[in-house]
Amino acid sequence: MNKIAEKISIDKLRNCIKRELDDSNEYLSRWLEVFVNKAKLLPDSRRPWAPRGREYLDFYETFYYVLHWYCQFKSGRFKDMGWKIDETVAENIREKFLRLNREALSNKNKNQFHEYFKNYDFYPLSLYTAIDYKFQNITGTKVDNILDFGSGIGRQAFQWCSQGSVNLFSVDAIESLYMLQNDVYSLLFPDKLIEYFYGPERFCDPGFYSMRDKLYHLPTWKLDLLPDRYFDLIICVQVLQELNKETLRFLLRQFRRIVKKNGILYIRDNEFWKPAHKLRVGRELLEQGWELIFKYTGHEGADIAGIPRLWVFTDADNRKSFRHLTRIKRVFFPSHPFDYSAWRDYGLPI
Repeated sequence: MNKIAEKISIDKLRNCIKRELDDSNEYLSRWLEVFVNKAKLLPDSRRPWAPRGREYLDFYETFYYVLHWYCQFKSGRFKDMGWKIDETVAENIREKFLRLNREALSNKNKNQFHEYFKNYDFYPLSLYTAIDYKFQNITGTKVDNILDFGSGIGRQAFQWCSQGSVNLFSVDAIESLYMLQNDVYSLLFPDKLIEYFYGPERFCDPGFYSMRDKLYHLPTWKLDLLPDRYFDLIICVQVLQELNKETLRFLLRQFRRIVKKNGILYIRDNEFWKPAHKLRVGRELLEQGWELIFKYTGHEGADIAGIPRLWVFTDADNRKSFRHLTRIKRVFFPSHPFDYSAWRDYGLPI
């Protein structure tokens, strides 16, 4: 991969992390720790939640293992949807994936995964990302500043950063994913990328965030540097259930501080996936001033890999929105005798 401005080395990242993490904030870097313990049964696993999978290798191999992690069979079940996806958006996202794929295939020194890259169908993953983009925009809210928390391969930037004037902040904590994101952003958006580990001191200047059409990249433990009441949209896709309790509480406090009044929080996760913590995220959000305004109610058989939800920040105590009697009625008097969805805590991710 060509050397591009704001591209970082693994040594630079590791040395900076050693200086910045201590007993007071180290917990913010330990995502997926409950899965790490389980992964001891698979010591050679390179999935990002496994100990070896957290270690960055290089773009070629890390890109391969993360694509494997996304599991095409899960992201390919988009049939019989009652709404349409903009094919222009999906094709733009797919083109970004194909550029990354071409970069991987250009590595002449490695070819053990070349056949996998040549045969990978990026359309399902592009459609999966386009679904996020559609739901993030259904309110018609003008979006200038976006926080993508737990960016994975960085796919949320593929469409948002293809537009002018939008700032997107990508946040992660796992070494392999963070370095892969830097690789991806350096290749796709070299003129927009502002990498924290390339120049940390810049992020301490409040005026630094007045620029437009930029892609900021920073670690979880530096969220407190971001300005108050700054973000129009916060994105959390398949990540809140992976956090330990301390990190989740820190995160929700930061969300409340940095979101604008009437700003949107987009959550997409699986309702039946046992989380790594015992907090009820929905109740926490209600207490902190968020109100649920939309939840995708498609049946589980449709399987779009998670349930999209939209929360709006009203800055009020919305606990009254949690109606215990309504939920009890759903359990004991379901609309159908075999309606197991009645047991779900509607609108409140686990």
